[in-house]
Amino acid sequence: MTASSDIRLFQNWGRIGTFLSGALTVLLGVAVARFVAEDGIRGRIWSITYFGENPPFVNDLPFLSSIVIGLVLLVFVFSMLAWVYRSGGVDRPILGLLAMSLFAHAIPMIHLFAIYPIIILLVIRGIRRREVPFPVTPLIFPLGLFLIVYSTSGLQVDQFFAFLATSVDHGMQMFLVILLPAVIRTRRQFEIFFHLLLLVASISVGVEFLQELLSFVLGIPVTFGTGPDITMKFPFAILPRVSGLMTNQNAQANVVGGIGLVALLWSLKPHLAISRSRRVMYFSVFLLMGIGVLLTTSRSGWLSFGIGVILVPFLRWPKKIPLFLLIFVALFTLGWSTGFIKAVVDEVMGLSSASAEFRWKIDHLAIQAWATSPWFGRGLFGVVDYFNPFQLKVHNAYLQILSSLGLFGVASFSLLAGMLTYRIRKRLRELTDPYDRDLIIGYVLVISLTAVQCLFTMFMWAPFLWSCIAILETLVMITARPRSEPEPTDLIFLAPQKHQHGT
Repeated sequence: MTASSDIRLFQNWGRIGTFLSGALTVLLGVAVARFVAEDGIRGRIWSITYFGENPPFVNDLPFLSSIVIGLVLLVFVFSMLAWVYRSGGVDRPILGLLAMSLFAHAIPMIHLFAIYPIIILLVIRGIRRREVPFPVTPLIFPLGLFLIVYSTSGLQVDQFFAFLATSVDHGMQMFLVILLPAVIRTRRQFEIFFHLLLLVASISVGVEFLQELLSFVLGIPVTFGTGPDITMKFPFAILPRVSGLMTNQNAQANVVGGIGLVALLWSLKPHLAISRSRRVMYFSVFLLMGIGVLLTTSRSGWLSFGIGVILVPFLRWPKKIPLFLLIFVALFTLGWSTGFIKAVVDEVMGLSSASAEFRWKIDHLAIQAWATSPWFGRGLFGVVDYFNPFQLKVHNAYLQILSSLGLFGVASFSLLAGMLTYRIRKRLRELTDPYDRDLIIGYVLVISLTAVQCLFTMFMWAPFLWSCIAILETLVMITARPRSEPEPTDLIFLAPQKHQHGT
């Protein structure tokens, strides 16, 4: 699809396009007007709440929120338009929005706004071509079974419309497992997507740096995270727990840590398999992501990222595993005998120890709640109300699904995970190309990191968990086609220029 046809998308639909563009413009105008009105009424209260009565830089400036957000939106809109113009279509910007949605939970409903344009674009181009090439992943069967079990939660709630709104949100996350393999069908397309992930992850860590700076300048934590755990007390100071573009520090550590592990693995490719500039780029991204994980002060993020870093040499040089094990055992023995490891563990465990103890109590309540309804669980909202005076969610993704969806939920999700694992192992046994092997192993590291952190956090309905599943299945399907084979001629998303011709 060419740039001109993309930009004139609504005009091509005649009166319907004119009506849609007009309606969207009116809705945007109403939303902007409403926000400016609220800013005029509550702007001073927001300023005092977040920056104190006498902020050092800006004080008593009316409509500050409207000015700042307006400038941000202006830069964003012009950047997107420039991207559309330079890339020759809307495909890359839309895919960039999808990448952003995995790293920017602080933007409300961003993953929905990221998925809907892809669906609309596929439908529009499919109507024009009178076909929609949509390869279906075999994971659709265990995912469908999981959705059936999920739907039983609707029978256990008093407020059905609240459940319906939540299920639409969760459903779109799970739909990514079906959508992504149908959209990203070639290695070239995946490389584009992965480099967009690298860019967005770097931006998110950059936001962490900005949050740290503002926190020290203003004297209060500046972060998109909420609740009492936005700071952590260290022996030398109380530091803000920055969250980047996420609303949760553990989630931020997970998403940027996963990208860091992939970058580390790829930076250690054999000498002739990668250029020096790209090797330096990947290793620099790894260092940047490592700093990002550190700044979140997420203990589960530190643990999972550390385990991943240790695993990378074992995966990169499997023939040297005995040597690595010997070195690891020697270092561990030295650290344990000198008391260094114990001191570090005690120090990390001592950071906000009350929070850790509190989570164990909530997890214990989850087991008790599951025991009262073992087969289908207590539903999505049932555990929060089950003798839970703190109204908190379960801080363990595995207990989260057990208590919410019961044994049938665990069985259906295990079937999904088991089928994906079987497909990955089968593909790795068949592969001889080191490039394809690195593609899959890189994201095996990512989902392994997520699996470790799921022991300490509530990630079952996090978009990046389902995106990991979707990306791995995408890679399994992509690498089934030999690299020497030409790209499919029916690509309608991110198609090469020679195949587009304004379709």
